[in-house]
Amino acid sequence: MKDIKIVGDRVIKCTSLQEARNLEYVQNKVSCPKIYDYYTKNSKFYIEMEYIPGKTLCDIWPELSEEQKQIVTDNILNELNKLRKETLNEICGINNTVIDDPLFEQMRFKSEKELNKHISSMVQTSKRSNRLIYEVLPTDSKICLSHGELSYNNIIVRENLAVVFINWHCMGFLPEYWDLMKAFIYNSSNDEVSARLVFQDHVDKNAIMTFSYVLDLVMLSSSMYSGEVVNELVNS
Repeated sequence: MKDIKIVGDRVIKCTSLQEARNLEYVQNKVSCPKIYDYYTKNSKFYIEMEYIPGKTLCDIWPELSEEQKQIVTDNILNELNKLRKETLNEICGINNTVIDDPLFEQMRFKSEKELNKHISSMVQTSKRSNRLIYEVLPTDSKICLSHGELSYNNIIVRENLAVVFINWHCMGFLPEYWDLMKAFIYNSSNDEVSARLVFQDHVDKNAIMTFSYVLDLVMLSSSMYSGEVVNELVNS
């Protein structure tokens, strides 16, 4: 869990310079906290940003009417589509930096095929299984700007049902399905939200389902991806 303090109308978060640069990059592209300052203090890095009043998507969802749920779903997909307008030919962070992903480690690849090779190598099974995984993963996805870690705890719903994305440490240029794949994996306990987002979006559903299955294999095949670790990532 990140070290976070709320002071008046500001949040002071102990994080990384990369998250500060990511948040600065998306200030006028998508609904996110306004960034006021960032600095190093006592060998730690801090961001001062806008406090967003509201509730996380996972907390507010049970309270919403059917009509309100659809409005929130539409708002989330609209924000994702704002990000997706910006595309690149490579998988990387802004300015060709490495994406430090908590599940897939450091990522910077020339193509989706290279990403697939990296992910299939993380499954500790036979070479034949790894080859099969590599072959079934998508290779022609649009590579676009993505939040990178879209758990429902990273979506704040305001009183007027507008949504704000927070926690931008994993942002980068990733396959178009990436954000909804992460949402699907991290939020398996709330199938209703996942189903709405996945099936009302235009991205390749097969890519999300296939990648989700492969990620299950990755987590099962390595002790570092225990249930406790995944829960910690979801709540970070």
